[in-house]
Amino acid sequence: MRSGRFVASVLDRALRNMWEQRRLHLLALSVMALSLSVVGAFAMVASNLARVRAALGAERVITAFIGAGVDAAGQQRLRGEAAALPGVARVELLAVEEARDRFREALGPHGALLDGLSGDVIPAALVVVAQAEAAPDQMAALAKRLAALVGVEEVAYAAEELERLTTLIRAVELIALAVGALIALVTVIVVSNTIRLTVLARQEEIAIMKLVGATDSFVRLPFVVEGLLGGLAAGAIAIAIVWSLNAAVLGAIGAVAAGALDPIFAVRLSALHASLLVGGGGLLGLVGGLVSVGRFLKVM
Repeated sequence: MRSGRFVASVLDRALRNMWEQRRLHLLALSVMALSLSVVGAFAMVASNLARVRAALGAERVITAFIGAGVDAAGQQRLRGEAAALPGVARVELLAVEEARDRFREALGPHGALLDGLSGDVIPAALVVVAQAEAAPDQMAALAKRLAALVGVEEVAYAAEELERLTTLIRAVELIALAVGALIALVTVIVVSNTIRLTVLARQEEIAIMKLVGATDSFVRLPFVVEGLLGGLAAGAIAIAIVWSLNAAVLGAIGAVAAGALDPIFAVRLSALHASLLVGGGGLLGLVGGLVSVGRFLKVM
């Protein structure tokens, strides 16, 4: 019962302090929320890029484009040679017209762009599906064998895209780490200065409390709770900012580009990242409160 009353008393004092210094706390809250939203945006993009990379890595499809001079019999011969290669599960031959129809279907409402192109722009192709257990190095070896077949002009699969995505993800993660460290320092400083000013405004009250026997812990706790509550609120606001920006970006991109960028922007912050953002904000606020009040009590 006493512990419940003590907690209620601490919360009441913390909330009263925040209300009395609401302009100062509102400014600090705005800075923290904007800072944490930057970290949240980086986390969302990095997470979705990793998801795209995982999806590409799971694909076991290689497309071998056949030269224009290869006739129907030659295409069938290539299909048989490709099917005989080690690690191949199945091979599908796409004639010129069928390849063109699939490309038109993939373009959707913009399929009319193909109407003015000559027939040999989109060549016949072999769609080679590797076995499910094929590793990346085995996929690369299979692509080389396909490229060596007489009549195959070019081979395409997701290796280059995977490499680019891996590099991009690493860059985003490094930037997020550097920005996160800087933001953590800024947040602690902002919270610390905010709490310090709040403490200075109540200096006489604190001195009286200590004269009548209040312990340092009793004096410190409400101010530390102020930092904690401010950090938690800033994390929650940051989540709302990131979600709103994400929706605004998708709306501004438009229907055409949105389809291409959906894998990066369509999925918002995961529950884990949202929890880490709120928890991280609360932790930084807590540290800022401890640093500020600890310094103040040492000089009293």
